[in-house]
Amino acid sequence: MKKIIPGGIAIIAVLLIAMTGYHFLSPKVVVRNESQLTYDELIIDMPINSLVFGPIAPEEKQIIYYSFQNLSGLMAYQLTADGKPIIVGSKQYDASTELAKVIEFVITDENKLEVNYL
Repeated sequence: MKKIIPGGIAIIAVLLIAMTGYHFLSPKVVVRNESQLTYDELIIDMPINSLVFGPIAPEEKQIIYYSFQNLSGLMAYQLTADGKPIIVGSKQYDASTELAKVIEFVITDENKLEVNYL
């Protein structure tokens, strides 16, 4: 019985360390709506897969962790409101720096979107 308790504690500690590492090292996309408008969704097409955020309420922040793309290319995005595209754009995606990458989309004012690599 005494040997089981330290083993269980060790397993829990390893799991906590793994979860913390995943949280800080996985690439993620953060969407912040600093405007007073609600948007239907933000669709982001990356080189390998797509991410969809929405609905996006005023003063809201959403985060999605995504898998490594391992492929550089174009990252296209589209912000919609009332079922219509409001902003359509693209930015280059560099797969060589994916570890702990943060891509931030900030809706600043009505129909303005900033894309930042942090």
